[in-house]
Amino acid sequence: MIPRYTRKNVVRGVAAIWTRPQSDSAVLPANDLALGGDWADAVKGNPAWTPIGASESGATVRFSRATNDITIEEQLNPVDIATTSVDPRIEVTLAEDTLETMKLAYGGGQITTVAPTSTIPGYRELRIAEDIEHLTLGLEGVNSKSQWRRVLWLDVLSVADVETAYRRAETQRLYAVSFRLVSPIADAVIREWNLAATG
Repeated sequence: MIPRYTRKNVVRGVAAIWTRPQSDSAVLPANDLALGGDWADAVKGNPAWTPIGASESGATVRFSRATNDITIEEQLNPVDIATTSVDPRIEVTLAEDTLETMKLAYGGGQITTVAPTSTIPGYRELRIAEDIEHLTLGLEGVNSKSQWRRVLWLDVLSVADVETAYRRAETQRLYAVSFRLVSPIADAVIREWNLAATG
């Protein structure tokens, strides 16, 4: 028995997540943007891509496929397996306690800023939306060549059950977020750097 594997294909590392208001015409950054580059500068748009900030333990991509066996009397095992549903998600627990984090975790809303006056301090206010707001999501991680791997999901909803503890403890306040893909699965893009430019 001779193990056959490519050691460099065993990869670790965190991912960066970017969001923007939902757009079917959103695109990934140009392929010449270096790993860790600023998507907001690289992909011009109004509004631009926004990073989601720090996480407790990185991001997890979950891909769940429900199936139905196609059987016949003449064969014990299925002759085919049909997909009945697909449920892709990107899950992350956010570790920055800001109104922007709350808006993302709670599914959307409106943040307003009121300037101070001579007698009243200024403040910021989040009004949570009744309906979940659609977002476009991008994810960037490292591939086996120590270069970028980028994911683009054109339409996601933040659907997690969020619990944030306001208490004296050793850990920070956290916001669990689950981005669920609702655009067609065929529109989801996973692209990674392969070879350096020839010029």
